[in-house]
Amino acid sequence: MSIVVENQKRVLEQLTSLNSPERIYQYLISLGQNSPPLSEKDKVEANRVHGCQSQLYLICEGTKEALFFQADSDALISKGIALLLLSIYNGASAEEIAKSSLSFFKQFNLHSILSPSRLNGLEGLEKRIKQTAINYLL
Repeated sequence: MSIVVENQKRVLEQLTSLNSPERIYQYLISLGQNSPPLSEKDKVEANRVHGCQSQLYLICEGTKEALFFQADSDALISKGIALLLLSIYNGASAEEIAKSSLSFFKQFNLHSILSPSRLNGLEGLEKRIKQTAINYLL
């Protein structure tokens, strides 16, 4: 089984165990609070993820065999959402990321929990992650 699929299952189990939108929101905020910030040198326009209502930055390190992402945002909920998404992709190959689908976000019904602007940010972040993976394959 692929890293991305395994991680998707793990995240889905975590979210399902929280049982309510309020607990999921608190979990996402907690993720944002407990994650170290990016350095100021990484908070540049080239690393900014567009489509998010807050300032969201994404950096990537690694090789095409294993990519590792870090994110930061000026909004804790956005940072938490980003970190949740990154926990799915971190350590996966560029090829696996480029081919993956996040259908579990639809399965989990996040649109009923998150605002449309937060969902746009999530979509923008996913596109940026996939484009980064494709760039490693070129």
